[in-house]
Amino acid sequence: MGYTINTGPLAGRYSGGVDIGLSYPSLPFTAAGTFYGPVIEVGSPRAIELVNSVTAAAGTAPTLDITIEGSRTGVFGGEQRTLATFAQATGVTSQVLSFAGSRFIRAKYVVGGSGGLSIAETLQGELDNS
Repeated sequence: MGYTINTGPLAGRYSGGVDIGLSYPSLPFTAAGTFYGPVIEVGSPRAIELVNSVTAAAGTAPTLDITIEGSRTGVFGGEQRTLATFAQATGVTSQVLSFAGSRFIRAKYVVGGSGGLSIAETLQGELDNS
């Protein structure tokens, strides 16, 4: 959602921010493995800011690694590149990353752990196309 900047040299300028969500559609994670979130076309954003919030983590040695990948084509067949990487989560935590975008983005989740594994998280944020 857009907003008007209140302070600094850009005060009074409208920022056309757009809310986005990249969370994996079938949460919580209950098995180890590599999973991919939905591909979202975001145009040509100047900046993307995402917040990863792990709200629950259970089992033996639960881990969650999230990489944000970008693609010019949206195919993600080898031409993608890494745009940002969150620090590994091993329990309840929240992290924020800001980075330059690509026309298409998706989240890659690598889940580790065993013994009643359950990890719940949200991945959402805003992109600036202004």
